[in-house]
Amino acid sequence: MSKVIKTSKEFATLIGTVRKLSGYKEQMSSTFGQDTTRMLRRSIDLMSNHLERLADEKVIKVNKEQIGSVAGAIQRLNAAALTLPITSFFKNFCEEYLPLVNNWNNNFAKSANITVKIQSVERIINDYITIADMNTMARRLIRKLERESHYRLPSFEASGAFLKSMDDEVKKLKAAGKL
Repeated sequence: MSKVIKTSKEFATLIGTVRKLSGYKEQMSSTFGQDTTRMLRRSIDLMSNHLERLADEKVIKVNKEQIGSVAGAIQRLNAAALTLPITSFFKNFCEEYLPLVNNWNNNFAKSANITVKIQSVERIINDYITIADMNTMARRLIRKLERESHYRLPSFEASGAFLKSMDDEVKKLKAAGKL
């Protein structure tokens, strides 16, 4: 998910998509809550500004407060991934937001904490998607088995009778104290 942006065209596309997604006020608010939405938007503005100035080859210095602002936003996103439902909007937002944070972090903050949080959110989303896919497949298999369960091959019937007779024999031997 967190690819490194190499061209200004990729960067412009990423920024445009992240800003567009963060502009969906109702979805952002209902997905992340108002406080987290504000933090995410502030971090997007900050990181976009820094990365745009870097693309113009300007020297940018970030301070601890700015690093803390981005770290706080990614921490909130991590907490949201752990506690909130992973909707398609949540997933789509993260697919665009996390590369932005990753590129900003690689160029400015170089914070191991931010890197860990990015990786954590990615793992949570990927694991959720994997589990959701497995759940869907299991449901399909169950429906298929339910449709086909009335077909019984004669060998299954014979095996069932054999197993029952073996079980009866084991019970007799236990009752007689021979087992």
